[in-house]
Amino acid sequence: MEMGKIDDFHRMMTMALAEDPGNPGVRRALGLIYMDAEKWNAAQREFEEVLGLLPGDVSTRIDLMYVHSRMGILNMTKEHVKEALSMYPQNPEALQTMGNQYFKKGRIEEALASYQTAMNTNPNLFFSYNNLGLAYLQKMDMVKAVEAFEAELRQNPESYGVRFNLARVYETQGR
Repeated sequence: MEMGKIDDFHRMMTMALAEDPGNPGVRRALGLIYMDAEKWNAAQREFEEVLGLLPGDVSTRIDLMYVHSRMGILNMTKEHVKEALSMYPQNPEALQTMGNQYFKKGRIEEALASYQTAMNTNPNLFFSYNNLGLAYLQKMDMVKAVEAFEAELRQNPESYGVRFNLARVYETQGR
């Protein structure tokens, strides 16, 4: 899949699934393929199959949270986040997703706390810095927004999205 041969990978996984329909690794791989292709319903189906076989698989639960979020099924996303956090309270991806849910609901302080906890757990989560910057931008705290966006750029200098967000802050500041 990483080599860009998604169709070949999909064929291989489909053949493997025909041989072993209960293989959670194959089902997860198919879910990732569908997620990459933005086939949300198919990805959801595969990830739910994996969780039926391996209910404690946090990585698949996080992928399913992302799929539900993209599908606009926010109540399911929230439930999966709570389950993932109950199994692994400091899981940075679950904390990031919870922060996103808070942000979408306008609960900025809770989003900030969730993003900060995610980054304290794993400082290399550059997408959390971007989201942290957006939350500070929402609060009109431009100094902290700039700090967060610049922190992401130090880790991910090619991020055009963060550059755009930083430009928004500079524009707001009249720079």
